[in-house]
Amino acid sequence: RRVVVIGLAASAFDNAAMALEAGAALVTMLGRAPALPRLNKMKQTVYPGFTHGFPALPDTEKLRILQHIAGQRIAPPRDSVRRISADPRLRLLLAAAVTKADRVGQELRLETAAGPVEVDLVILGTGFTVDLEAPPETAGFASHILRWHDRVPGVPGDEWLDFPYLGSSFEFMERASGALPGLDRVHCFTHSAQLSLGNLANDIPMVGEGAERLAAAITRALFIEDSEHHWQRLLAYDDPELLGDEWPGVSNWDPPLGG
Repeated sequence: RRVVVIGLAASAFDNAAMALEAGAALVTMLGRAPALPRLNKMKQTVYPGFTHGFPALPDTEKLRILQHIAGQRIAPPRDSVRRISADPRLRLLLAAAVTKADRVGQELRLETAAGPVEVDLVILGTGFTVDLEAPPETAGFASHILRWHDRVPGVPGDEWLDFPYLGSSFEFMERASGALPGLDRVHCFTHSAQLSLGNLANDIPMVGEGAERLAAAITRALFIEDSEHHWQRLLAYDDPELLGDEWPGVSNWDPPLGG
């Protein structure tokens, strides 16, 4: 089959590779950009200062950093490109934004800025958007979740501002205080944590650090909530370190032997 993959980022190249390896007759990659990006500025952020410092930056500074990185576009991995670039069944069309799609018999005809393309199958490697109303896990209470547009004025349509505004433990926060008690028990360890806390939940180099922070935060919260229980466990602790036979002749022990 003839396959079109729309997009030029990592997921688009991975999908193109899978289509070729599955036996596609032709794979066409369509990009609306006029050139293939070569830089991944997100890699520059992989160092301890950024990892630990980003969550403490002012909101406007966080937004400025990530808007700049996204605006520069992120190059696909070198190995992903080399995996497919020499295959004669692959072609690349740049400056080819899709303007229309029609079904013609069993085929699809895509009108693009670079001309028409006839195809049997289209794969969208165009990324994703953050929509808290969409997943069933959050749809029922999404209206109560604080978003970035509630805290930072921005340009209408800026997708970053649809991200949830998270606390330091990846927890959701209430849009109106007291409207949904317990919302902070839900921790959002996904790509949508990026604007609040950096690349701790969505980037391979830092996800381990993020998981440790999340686990520590949940452990801390549970301990504080159950502090009375832990106090009672401490009062009841009676597992002796010394059994009384370590020093023959000593009879005075606390607690007493056999007590």
